[in-house]
Amino acid sequence: MNTSTVQKSKTGVLRAISRACAVACLAAAPAFASAETLRMASPYPETNFHTANIHYFIDALEQDSDGRLNVKLFANSSIFKAPEILPAVGGKLVDLGEIFLAAYANEDPLFGADAVSYLISGYDGAERLDAATRSVLEDHLAAKGVKLLYTVPWPPAGLYTTREINAVADLNGMKIRSASPITKEWTDKFGMQSVVIQVPELAQAFATGVVDSMFTASALAPSIQAWEFTKYFYDIQAVLTRNAVVMNLEEFNALSPEDKTAVLDAAAKAQEAGWAASRQADLANKKLMEEHGMQIVTPSPELEQAMRAAAREVIANWMITLPDDEKAVLVEFAQ
Repeated sequence: MNTSTVQKSKTGVLRAISRACAVACLAAAPAFASAETLRMASPYPETNFHTANIHYFIDALEQDSDGRLNVKLFANSSIFKAPEILPAVGGKLVDLGEIFLAAYANEDPLFGADAVSYLISGYDGAERLDAATRSVLEDHLAAKGVKLLYTVPWPPAGLYTTREINAVADLNGMKIRSASPITKEWTDKFGMQSVVIQVPELAQAFATGVVDSMFTASALAPSIQAWEFTKYFYDIQAVLTRNAVVMNLEEFNALSPEDKTAVLDAAAKAQEAGWAASRQADLANKKLMEEHGMQIVTPSPELEQAMRAAAREVIANWMITLPDDEKAVLVEFAQ
């Protein structure tokens, strides 16, 4: 074989290799193109158990989708503030988001159901409410252009006070930090005076006597060091408000069947893990309060009965405001 023939042979081999590489690259291209990074907004810091649960969801989604779906989380209101997240997801400004449902109660009473005192009691009641309202909540969120993926409750709200409460009469005249309009309607029935105080101003408000009580979740205690200005935590468990993780509906519908399944499977795992984490956070927060000298008190039967009686009036008034589809799923809780 002469030099010219060898050269031609080498050239042919190189061309064949080049063609093979080109075919292989083209075949591989769709796999790389299908990998997608979704953007997610959350108003909570990395230290919050809700945020930790989002990371669990993200890891589960990446695994369940075989790496096709990845999520970049923007926590601590770094791209959108809390009230902006729902419209941002619906408007495709971000792919996913975590929202506090009760914050949108003015737009839809259903979103505020878990902020109504004694509509349920404890985690078992909260789980029943979550299951009963799931379908209607999905429909109402879909009308806003978002797909409901999962919900996780905050630990139960309790009554923080500077002094001991033995009977409902002891609440009369106390000045309470107003949590929401429907909570105010409830505490007004005890003769309590509601005051609007922002969280960063709480310590000063208690120190100066502007308020001497507040109704909020045990989860708030560590971040504000509630033991510095309150002595008692009455573990009422009458309110467990929920966060919801949502995705833009059009983007969800555009996913392949396999990726839709991956999203829903990861969401189901995050729902289960998140509810367990909420229970653990509640126990840890109450233990921390005790370690700092606060008393964790279960209300007496008489006090709880009086609180429930007042709540029934509030619930009856609230139910009147609901559209028929919401009344149908909530009537069993309003008895």
